[in-house]
Amino acid sequence: MNFLIVDDESLAISRLTRLLTSLGHISITAASSGAEALELASQQKFDIALLDISMSQMDGIELGYALRYQHEDLAIIYQTAYDHHALKAFDVGAVDYLLKPYTAESLERAISRVAINNTQKELRLISKAGENHYLLSPQDLY
Repeated sequence: MNFLIVDDESLAISRLTRLLTSLGHISITAASSGAEALELASQQKFDIALLDISMSQMDGIELGYALRYQHEDLAIIYQTAYDHHALKAFDVGAVDYLLKPYTAESLERAISRVAINNTQKELRLISKAGENHYLLSPQDLY
């Protein structure tokens, strides 16, 4: 997986890079501003963006909308010290919302949600026969 970390604090970027590396992830790119992140996202495809919310010039919510506009399949995980932005974050379509300081386990759990969401994009149809409901894939139909 390709990761994009966006945070205006270099220590936060270093810590998150270390956590991702300890979890076995090696394709990590960092940006210290929203503008820099948008430039990187226009040049390279990322699977997961880890965004801070409180940044100068462009906050993480604005950045999330802009990134989502460029790449609608990009998974966004917010990592912030403030819990009062959660509703806005999930409105952007965030996969998870991590409160700093978070553990490697909570980061790994958030990343695994991305993998689960990617596998669940398979088309399914629901059918009802009497009182029973059936979840069918297109190849089940004839």
